[in-house]
Amino acid sequence: MSLATVSRVLNYDQTLSVNEATRQKIFETAEAMHYHKSRKTRKSKQKRLAICLWCDQD
Repeated sequence: MSLATVSRVLNYDQTLSVNEATRQKIFETAEAMHYHKSRKTRKSKQKRLAICLWCDQD
């Protein structure tokens, strides 16, 4: 079983075809390992821009 398959099962990907026994084993293992999904959102990946201006006083 690949990491991608486990990830897709844990993210409830409806397009993934996995038998119910495998799906159940993944959820049981995740629970035994106290796995929790990351709560990061796209907003946390905001980009920042800094502008510095140089001015001479003549």
